[in-house]
Amino acid sequence: PEPGVRVETVEERLRLLGSVESAYLDMFLVLGGLGVVFGVAGVALVILRGVEERRGEMALLSAVGVSRRTVLKLLAGEYGILVAGGLVSGILPALVSIQPAVRALHADFPWRAMTAVIAGMLLCAALSVWGAALVASRRFGPATLKEEV
Repeated sequence: PEPGVRVETVEERLRLLGSVESAYLDMFLVLGGLGVVFGVAGVALVILRGVEERRGEMALLSAVGVSRRTVLKLLAGEYGILVAGGLVSGILPALVSIQPAVRALHADFPWRAMTAVIAGMLLCAALSVWGAALVASRRFGPATLKEEV
């Protein structure tokens, strides 16, 4: 570029600043999506670890005739409540923290994208809880009870 003063219109400058802002927002959306993926994997691992520590309890339930489906429902309900509490305690403060942006943008705020992200988080959490509970409910039978004694 040549040295000196460069004159540009306000529209050009605002468009440039808007594109930079858009790039930052896109980057944070991608990083947030990665956070959700890692969070879901973490939830599944915590559930599997918790069930592994309670393998004697799971084997005892199996030995006394509790069906695998009932064990699955118990595990999914127990960990589902924990995950739901975590989601609520994360989503509510996030919605409160974006209130200044909502007021500033008025109708331009991306409500559909925000709703899709929250729905995706809820779906991923439900799938991770159900999947981990399903895997855990298959792992422990009466033979495990012999190992625990």
